[in-house]
Amino acid sequence: MKKNWIIAVIGIIVIALGVGGYFAYDNFVVKPKRASQEQTKQKTPADETANWPVYKNEKYGFEIKYPEGWIKEEKEDGFIAFEESGNEIQAINVLIFENFKNLSIDKWLESEKSYYSEKELGNIRQDFENGEGPAIDYKIQDVTVSGIKGLDQKIDSTSGSERNVILDYNQKIYIFSLVSDKTLNLVSSSDTSNIEKIFADVLLSVSIK
Repeated sequence: MKKNWIIAVIGIIVIALGVGGYFAYDNFVVKPKRASQEQTKQKTPADETANWPVYKNEKYGFEIKYPEGWIKEEKEDGFIAFEESGNEIQAINVLIFENFKNLSIDKWLESEKSYYSEKELGNIRQDFENGEGPAIDYKIQDVTVSGIKGLDQKIDSTSGSERNVILDYNQKIYIFSLVSDKTLNLVSSSDTSNIEKIFADVLLSVSIK
């Protein structure tokens, strides 16, 4: 009889420990983990580019996403334009130039008349300050896109704005350009316009091989 009583007590203790262990595990391991996972889901922003079309160019070895509803036009070899339907004021362009001489981006800009080097931009701004030219402001900084280092030009003038992200890769110059006929205050404003956000997402989607 005494033996059975001892076995019963041991059984109750085992059950109590099991139940206590379950609740402890649920409260201190499972629930905190579940809460952490839910917080992570809430903090992770939705990929706004998930449904964007992808443009691939085999000749120049790159691909890029662009917003739904935008029009893609290959204007000429090495010049692809992306424009919002019905909005000709702003566009995102991709241009590719051969760089057989392996010039640095600065040297290439000095030799290319379609784009401004930092020296030329400085001269234009100096002319304006002397009352001899159009109003212009600019900012140039380093940038990395698709693992490739390059230059990021932001230019504002009375006739509009443009931002040129210029990369030098595999004897080619890649330019991803945001152009606008209206002044976006790219240099002076801390606020980001919708077209700038779109351009930033486009840059994140770039892959050059």
